[in-house]
Amino acid sequence: MNARRLLRSAATATLATGMLTAGAVAVASPASAVGGSACVHSTVPNDNFDHKRYAEAIGMPKAGVNGLNLRNGPGTGYTSLGQLSSTKSAMLITCTSSGDRWLYGKVTAGPNKGKWGWVSRTYTRLYVI
Repeated sequence: MNARRLLRSAATATLATGMLTAGAVAVASPASAVGGSACVHSTVPNDNFDHKRYAEAIGMPKAGVNGLNLRNGPGTGYTSLGQLSSTKSAMLITCTSSGDRWLYGKVTAGPNKGKWGWVSRTYTRLYVI
C-alpha cells in the first residue's frame, strides 16, 4: 500500500506541476519586450541593385506610408512604441529577424528619436551608409 500511495502522490505532484507550467505559458504575453535579442542577422540587406549585406543601413518608411509602427518585438503581436512618419522619421538599422522580415534599430530622426525598436521591412526602404 505504501508504494501505491507514493506513486499516486508523485503522479499528482507531476500533474499539478504540469498544469501550473502550462498555465504560466498560457498567460505569458507574446508582446513582451525582446529588444535586439530577437536579431538573427547582424547584417542588413541592401534594397539597391547589388543586394549585398551591410553592417548598418538607414531605414525610412516607404513613400506613401504614414504611421509605420515601431514595435518592441519582431511581429504585429508586439506593442507599438510609437509611429514613424514617411516625411520626418529615419532609423539606423543594425540587424534583422529571421527571413529579414523585421528590422531592428534606433530612431535617429522624428518624434520617436532615441527609441530602439522593430519595423516591418515590407513598409521600410533601406539605404546603405
